[in-house]
Amino acid sequence: MVHTARALLVDLQGCYAYTESDEISILCPPEWALFDRKLEKVVSLSAGIASAAFTHACGVPVQFDSRVWLGAEAARPAYRTPLAAPRTT
Repeated sequence: MVHTARALLVDLQGCYAYTESDEISILCPPEWALFDRKLEKVVSLSAGIASAAFTHACGVPVQFDSRVWLGAEAARPAYRTPLAAPRTT
């Protein structure tokens, strides 16, 4: 899985890879623009890259699926803002 995660990281131009069990997560920088950010392309190619890399490393044919999660910019939710101190008169 580490070999597969490394292949995805390099081929998808990510900045961080994490793998656990049968899952691999790749973090891409905010300015990432590979394939013009077309999600369908990223999903299909990432599954293909993972399948090929793992098959090559293990010598046994495997198939991976893929998903994309789009994170929003880090922002502090309104409910997390500190409360104003009570007024004293």
